[in-house]
Amino acid sequence: MILCGSVDGEEAPVTPNQVREDGVRVLLKRQQKDGGWGNPSYELQERTAITALAGMALLAADPNGTLNSAPIVQGVEFILKTLGRRVHAPPRGEGDVHDYRAFGHAYALQLFETLLHKKPVQGLPVEEMRRAMKGMGRQLVEWEKPGGGWNYCSTNQHAAFMTAPVLQGLLAAKRNGLAVPREVVARGLRALRGSKVATGSYMYYGPAAPGDTPQSWYSLAGSSGRAAVSEATLWLFGESSQEELKATVEAFFTHWEILCEKKDRSAQHEGPHGISFYFFSFGQYGAAQAIAQLEDGALRARSRERLWKLLGRIRNPDGTWSELGATDENRHNYSIDYSTALILLALAEDDPTLARKR
Repeated sequence: MILCGSVDGEEAPVTPNQVREDGVRVLLKRQQKDGGWGNPSYELQERTAITALAGMALLAADPNGTLNSAPIVQGVEFILKTLGRRVHAPPRGEGDVHDYRAFGHAYALQLFETLLHKKPVQGLPVEEMRRAMKGMGRQLVEWEKPGGGWNYCSTNQHAAFMTAPVLQGLLAAKRNGLAVPREVVARGLRALRGSKVATGSYMYYGPAAPGDTPQSWYSLAGSSGRAAVSEATLWLFGESSQEELKATVEAFFTHWEILCEKKDRSAQHEGPHGISFYFFSFGQYGAAQAIAQLEDGALRARSRERLWKLLGRIRNPDGTWSELGATDENRHNYSIDYSTALILLALAEDDPTLARKR
């Protein structure tokens, strides 16, 4: 296990360029024969999200456009095939049934929009991608939870950490010509804003009720893996302020060690903060999104440097990042594609997939 260390600890042992080169090399090596990323034993809906994130990371880590386009095209083709296999509606009201397709749709929409409008590569099935974007956008509208927002399980309450990337995905779909109903976006933003507790934390799912106190899953430390992406998303739609963004970024760094220490523990939602391991890498990318929206250039630069120092120090010896413990080979392999892709995105100097304020 790699120790997390303090926020203001020693310098990272490698340069940013070396990190990006190693990350790209590892991701390319780990692409599966079917064109996707993620262990083939995973659910297809999980692999769709991981493959989209890997494609986004490869594009973000290649600012000069020198990457061979074949892996990207193969990843896109995998996503398109995967989408075609999942046509049934997610079950509702039948126990805690998990359905991760909205995550896959959210990131696939962002990847496709980037490839179609910002960083095109040779050999893309452009028309099929455009049709798929419209289909994914329509499905996300259909999967909206009562009252607004989205979740991965059968509860009728939205989850902030899912609603935020879905809203970003719908923004990408809108830029591609999909007529996203305004009321759906408005309900999603209202649900996301309604999850915020007065302390600046975000509920795990559902709205914050009057009198909620900063304890357990909605403590500031407990929400550090989801608060930044939520605040950044609200800012993109004009529903947050620079003061709130600054406070969220500072809270992320304040509680970073707590989040980091949980990344190697397989027990989910245990302890006083209720954090699960898979929020670690997710939270780093969310923090990078919030940092990128800071208008104070000096603060933005300092915050990026702090994030780089943290993530450079905890990189695995093979040039990857992982959750569930790098010393356990099975667990390491379980999360390596997901974690490495998200953290490469977090460390990108100019992420072309990053949504900007409208």
